[in-house]
Order: sequence, then C-alpha cells, then structure tokens
Amino acid sequence: MVGVPAKQIGWVGVSGNTLEFDKEGIAFDSDGRRYAIIDEKLKEI
Repeated sequence: MVGVPAKQIGWVGVSGNTLEFDKEGIAFDSDGRRYAIIDEKLKEI
C-alpha cells in the first residue's frame, strides 16, 4: 500500500517476496508456492 489515500500496488507471498503474475494469472514464490487472485483475494493454489 502506498499513498494517501492508500492504493495497492502489488502482492507478496508467504516468504515476503513480491509476486509477479504470468499471463495465466499464476505467480510462483521463491519457495515454490503458487498463487492466484480469486474473487479479488490472493489464494495459494
């Protein structure tokens, strides 16, 4: 979150690393966990 009013600029995984999503909407964390945004929430898949 940045700014006033706050604005979300990204997501981080459990290990604290910034997640980058591929064109299918899946992100991989450095520890091998996979994530997707489902219903506007980050979910581990």
